[in-house]
Amino acid sequence: MKIDKYKARGEIRYRFRAYVGLDTSGKPIRIQQSGFETKKEAQLAYAEAVTSIAPTRNKNITVQQLYNIWIESYKIGVKESTLQHTEQIFRDHILPEFAQLKVIELTPIQLQRFANRTVSERVNGKRTFTYLKKLLAFAWKQGVIDQNPADRVDIPKASKGPHKPENLNVYTKDELHTFLSLAQERLSPMWYAFFRLLSYTGMRRGEALALKWSDLDEGACTISITKTVTRGSNGIYVSDTPKTDRSTRTILLDPETLDILTALPHNCDLIFHNTKMELITLSQPIRQAHKVVDGTDLKYISPHGFRHTHCSLLFSAGVSIPEVQDRLGHSDVKTTIDIYNHVYEADKTKALNRFIDFMDA
Repeated sequence: MKIDKYKARGEIRYRFRAYVGLDTSGKPIRIQQSGFETKKEAQLAYAEAVTSIAPTRNKNITVQQLYNIWIESYKIGVKESTLQHTEQIFRDHILPEFAQLKVIELTPIQLQRFANRTVSERVNGKRTFTYLKKLLAFAWKQGVIDQNPADRVDIPKASKGPHKPENLNVYTKDELHTFLSLAQERLSPMWYAFFRLLSYTGMRRGEALALKWSDLDEGACTISITKTVTRGSNGIYVSDTPKTDRSTRTILLDPETLDILTALPHNCDLIFHNTKMELITLSQPIRQAHKVVDGTDLKYISPHGFRHTHCSLLFSAGVSIPEVQDRLGHSDVKTTIDIYNHVYEADKTKALNRFIDFMDA
C-alpha cells in the first residue's frame, strides 16, 4: 500500500493505491482512492476498503492452483536447468502431498510433520521444504493467506550417515597421469583431448562440451568460457549461459594442451561434437570415463571429479586461493577454501616439518 501527497486546487490532499491479492478467478485486485485531507484519513479509508473486499479474495485456491501461478513468475530469470530441477521437486515431493489442499487451511503442525519426514527420508529434504516455504511466501504476498505457516516450522537437522571420504572422487597426480595415458590408448583423439582439457583447466563438463573453435585464441594460448550445456525441459540439450556470473572467464592453457586441441579436425563449429556434428549429451563423458578405467586397478571418478582434481593439484603446486578461485570460476571463495582445507588436511605433517626445518635453519 502506498499513500501519496498531492495538490488539488492549491490544497494538499492524500490518496492511496494498493494491491490486495487475487479474486476468485485468480485475477489481481487493486484499489485506489483520493481526496483525503489527512494521511490518517487515507489510512483509515484503506483499512475499510480492504475489509469490504476481503470476501472477494481467493480463499479457496489450492496448492496446485497457487503453484501454477507461481511457477510462471518463477521461470522468468532462472536457467532452464534450474527450472527443470524445481519443477521436479514439486512434481515428485510437494504436490503429491499438498496439491488438492486449500492454501488457507495449511497449518504449522501439518507442515512440521512434512518437514520431519522429508528431512529424515531424503538427502535434500531441507531444500524440498525450502521450496514449499517459498511458494507459501508467494501466497502471503498475493494476499491469499495472512501469514506464512511455514515460518513457524522448525526444520530438523538431517542425521549424518557414514562418513564418506571426499578424496574418493579425486585423482592424485600419479593417478591422473595414469588415467590420461589410458585415455590416449583407449579413446578417440577427441575424447582424450576432452579429458586432458578438464584435467588441466578444471572447467566443468558442460562448459567444455559447449566450446566452439571461436572460443580458442591460439595466439594468446587461452580459451574463453561463455556458455554451458544443460538439459532442457523438453529433453533437448541446449547451450545456455554459464552456471554463475563468475563462471564467465578466460583460462590460460599450457602449450601441450593447446597443441592437443588444435590437432583435432576443424570440421564443425563445436570443438567436441557427436557424429552428427551436434552437441554431445552430458551422459557421454561418464561412459567414456568408465571405458578408460574398466578392467584396470584405477578407480573411477566422475567428470566433475576432474575439476576437483585440478583444484587440489593447483593447491599442491602452491597456487594461491584467489588465483584458484579465478581459474575455476568459483562464485564463492568458500568453495575454494573448502577444497583447500581438504587438500591440506593430509599435509599437516608436511607443514609441521617445513616449519621445523625453517626454525632450525
